[in-house]
Amino acid sequence: MYSDTQLGCRGHACAKCGYCRDWYWRPDPNGQGLKIYTKRPNASCIYNHDGLGGLGGHYGHGHGFFNFGDCLCECEDNQS
Repeated sequence: MYSDTQLGCRGHACAKCGYCRDWYWRPDPNGQGLKIYTKRPNASCIYNHDGLGGLGGHYGHGHGFFNFGDCLCECEDNQS
C-alpha cells in the first residue's frame, strides 16, 4: 500500500503510483467527472486543502489542484 519514498509534502507515498496517499477520493456525486479528496486523520502531509470545493474535501483532479511538487494518488484502491 505505501512506499518508503520521501515526498516533498511529507505524506505517505503510494507503492503503486508514487503519489501522496494521505488523501483518499470519491467520485463527484454530481457526475461531473471530478474527484473529491479528503485528508486521512493520520496523514503526515503538510498541505491542507479541506473545504476548497465543499463536501469536506479537496475537489477536482488530483494533478490539477495539488501544485506543490507532489500529486495525489488516484489509484482505484485509494477511494472511499
